[in-house]
Amino acid sequence: MVRQLRLSSLSAIQSPSFAALLLAVSLLSACAPVRDKSALPIPEITHPAPPGIAKIGTPYTVSGVTYYPKEISEGFVVEGTASWYGKQFHGSNTANGEKFDMNTVSAAHTTLPMPIHVRVTNLNNDRWLIVRVNDRGPFVKKRMLDLSKAAASELDFLDQGTTLVRVEDLSAVELSLDAHTVVRDRSGSKRTTRD
Repeated sequence: MVRQLRLSSLSAIQSPSFAALLLAVSLLSACAPVRDKSALPIPEITHPAPPGIAKIGTPYTVSGVTYYPKEISEGFVVEGTASWYGKQFHGSNTANGEKFDMNTVSAAHTTLPMPIHVRVTNLNNDRWLIVRVNDRGPFVKKRMLDLSKAAASELDFLDQGTTLVRVEDLSAVELSLDAHTVVRDRSGSKRTTRD
């Protein structure tokens, strides 16, 4: 009797439907994303940005300083000081013709092509997110990037006003489908949630 029970259990395991079930379970478990605690979710789009124009732009001068917009090479990575801007520009046109909304994630840079998506990492707390550059600025010495109020809030530096950041072209960043499985520490080496 025991022998018959074992044989019937074995035949159930060897059945095609059981094998298909095992395969489905293993595939689903392999697809589950692993999130890094320092990575931020990509913000949902509350309303689509009005169509701005894609441009690199011609040289321009602000307060006696001439800026030369240019294409960036693949793997572009730079570090510097970021600040944020909000209410005083809310609703005004950005450099590529969109309306600036301080409550959506965006950024201004003096020379990056527009629009472009980059990853911005706050080097003081390792929080990062993907940001759309669609404006020109900041025009203050020693500042490299101006983030919208929403982006500064997500990166947790609203109260400080400025922070040290790393800006990376997305080709320099390993991203999964959910864009948050791999981050880089300050030395530039990769680390994942398994490290």
